Amino acid sequence: MADPVPGTIHVLGPLAAVWALAVILPGPNFLVIVWTGATGGRRPALLAAAGVVTGAAFWIAAGLLGMKALFAALPFAGTTIKLAGALYLVWFGIQMMIRADAAPATEGPRRGLAPYRAGLATTLANPKSAAVAASLLAVALPAGASVWLVGAAFGVLISISAAWYVTVAIVGSMPVVVDRFTVMRRQLSRGIGALFTLFGLRLALNS
Repeated sequence: MADPVPGTIHVLGPLAAVWALAVILPGPNFLVIVWTGATGGRRPALLAAAGVVTGAAFWIAAGLLGMKALFAALPFAGTTIKLAGALYLVWFGIQMMIRADAAPATEGPRRGLAPYRAGLATTLANPKSAAVAASLLAVALPAGASVWLVGAAFGVLISISAAWYVTVAIVGSMPVVVDRFTVMRRQLSRGIGALFTLFGLRLALNS
């Protein structure tokens, strides 16, 4: 299908640059992957990254489909989703702090699809991605953009997210990182847990 507005493919460059900056900023997604890699190794970290990317795909699609407008029209729905996500982040952070003194084998989500579920739940708990994606796409995509351009924008955002989080998983599960984490396991687990709790409280206060 031909693009009804010639040259609009050039919006993908700026869109990609801004999204990349938003993605690489450390937050719950980054922390859950690093923590999983440091406590569980490469495979669990990659599963956590896959969960994060799946959640990101959901929120980006939600942004494309106008969830931001839905939240504006139905504030109660948006507030409910944000509060539920905030409660999960706080719960997850408290669990990490409680388990800081546990044996290393029981500390991280390692078994089966547990790392994937942890990554997915962490991303879904923060609907900020939908708002960011919706805002960027509203500014970047021209009126009357074709289906292929919208699809290309979706693909670009997902590809950037996947590339970054897979990189984080690989680096976070490197032996030097795992060794360093092992030495400072209690302190880092408490610190990361505290950050998750703060992220959750901040989300709740902004709901």
